[in-house]
Amino acid sequence: MTSAMSFEFETVYLNEWGQVSDSSRRAGISFTEELAPGVNLELIWIPGGSFLMGAAPDEVGHSPDERPQHSVKVSAFWMG
Repeated sequence: MTSAMSFEFETVYLNEWGQVSDSSRRAGISFTEELAPGVNLELIWIPGGSFLMGAAPDEVGHSPDERPQHSVKVSAFWMG
């Protein structure tokens, strides 16, 4: 395993017309795991957090399986 490395990335926010409305710069952590000679797996750290999943009660055109809207908490994990 190589040591963890920091990297920067930019998140771009678009309005309903697909035009850039805002952006922000963030930092992340990655590392590369050697699975076999010449075979590497790059992993990115995903921080935990919570968010609302599902359609809001007043959202037009939502599917029945998108209700009820509820809070979801996700633990931090590595994604490859």
